[in-house]
Amino acid sequence: MTTDNHQNDSVLDQQSGERTIDESNSISDENNVDNKREDVNVTSPTKSVSCISQAENGVASRTDESTITGSATDAETGDDDDDDDDDDDEDEDDEDEPPLLKYTRISQLPKNFFQRDSISSCLFGDTFFAFGTHSGILHLTTCAFEPIKTIKCHRSSILCINTDGKYFATGSIDGTVIIGSMDDPQNITQYDFKRPINSVALHSNFQASRMFVSGGMAGDVVLSQRNWLGNRIDIVLNKKKKKKTRKDDLSSDMKGPIMGIYTMGDLILWMDDDGITFCDVPTRSQLLNIPFPSRIFNVQDVRPDLFRPHVHFLESDRVVIGWGSNIWLFKVSFTKDSNSIKSGDSNSQSNNMSHFNPTTN
Repeated sequence: MTTDNHQNDSVLDQQSGERTIDESNSISDENNVDNKREDVNVTSPTKSVSCISQAENGVASRTDESTITGSATDAETGDDDDDDDDDDDEDEDDEDEPPLLKYTRISQLPKNFFQRDSISSCLFGDTFFAFGTHSGILHLTTCAFEPIKTIKCHRSSILCINTDGKYFATGSIDGTVIIGSMDDPQNITQYDFKRPINSVALHSNFQASRMFVSGGMAGDVVLSQRNWLGNRIDIVLNKKKKKKTRKDDLSSDMKGPIMGIYTMGDLILWMDDDGITFCDVPTRSQLLNIPFPSRIFNVQDVRPDLFRPHVHFLESDRVVIGWGSNIWLFKVSFTKDSNSIKSGDSNSQSNNMSHFNPTTN
């Protein structure tokens, strides 16, 4: 009877220990997952941009449920060992495991494309594919990877490629932008901005407007177009008032690099140290600015240029932006004349926007 009582006591201790582990796991999961919802609705005289939802990617620790088995003597003498094993299991589970994906090498490309050079950027369009190399060469192929033409565009690495379907634009670390036509190989124009170009975007109606936007290490978002004389006109869209708190303080005068530029009709959005900014092309006015979060992965004052933004256009009026540990969903709508700026919680969202539930891994 004594042995059975000891065994029953040990089993009860083990079960209570399991419940303790499960409760601590649920508490740690709740504390480590940090989800935010933010809604910003900005209305301009012609357009409005709404920030529907925001999710911050937190790292959640998770402890697998384990069952402790053994004899009564093992349970009595191995309490310390079980505690050490539980700590080791928690440390192992805290380490994020990369997802298991299947990769397939593209073998249809011509072998002579990258014998002496490697890809620095690429673009997969609806009608053609483009591959830029570190030596400044641009390879254009069909969607079946059949070569169309090869162009020596720049003197150094091609950092970005953009297209509107009829024209293509490339930006390079040598500070130049090349714009060419898919139909006419001889119709190629070069623009020199003297500083590395990280991103370039053609206007949605480039054939008629001859307008494009570029930005890079200089920190300026430049809207460029040609006048009726054929001269280039540049307009800086992100001008800042220079303010100095101290004579030896130069931080307020310095602009961070432009990390990405995209167009949505007559709207331009870009990412830099100030966050995500929407600008209206006809009025040259900024509609919305979402600051970059100051805290990422429990680290304070993280530089935005350490993270590359990822942008995906769900529809013609909806765009998803993933940057750092955050995901934003924006909807652009045309409204009547109004100069009001509204900011509210999720209750102020319209019915067709409240169903967005961002997920992070």
